[in-house]
Amino acid sequence: MTTGLKKIKETPFDVAYAKSKGVSERMLRYYMGKGLLVRLSHGVYAFPNSLGFDFESLVKEKMVQAPQGILGMNSALKLYGLTEEDLPFIDLMVPKNNVPKKKIEDVKLNQVMEHLFDEGVTSVRGIKVTTLERTIVDLLKRGGTPKDARVIIEEAQRKKIKINFKELERLATLFRVLSKFTSVVENL
Repeated sequence: MTTGLKKIKETPFDVAYAKSKGVSERMLRYYMGKGLLVRLSHGVYAFPNSLGFDFESLVKEKMVQAPQGILGMNSALKLYGLTEEDLPFIDLMVPKNNVPKKKIEDVKLNQVMEHLFDEGVTSVRGIKVTTLERTIVDLLKRGGTPKDARVIIEEAQRKKIKINFKELERLATLFRVLSKFTSVVENL
């Protein structure tokens, strides 16, 4: 490996990190052409031998491009271990007043009203993510059915993941899906 690349210890890494180690954008393109680097998305690179990516690494890499984003929807379910599905994209929740201008490859941006954006947010292994209660509410808000929510709740209970039903009801009220929520709990 060339001298500049030897200084890079993190992978994946962004252009700013590479520059801090003395590797310019032009050199990054050169190393890509030689097969020494792989471009994962705009401004994010990795060494080819490090591509044994897990879901969390992929999420962290995408969140570099949308630092205000919060993992949500089906992607949050995957982080919580409540779905084994291979997702076609990563769901990031972003405030309506701060949507990234550039398209982020393999990411779906879900806009949320600013006053609701920080409701029901936590951190799991260093990733900002909606709580399970907020995730269920977001799914209901964006077309999910009460049956879908029941399946998620039952799977969480089976895996002994606690759900705070008072918080779920509070969020359902805030996000205006209380009638769907009521239908969910009636049939549990």
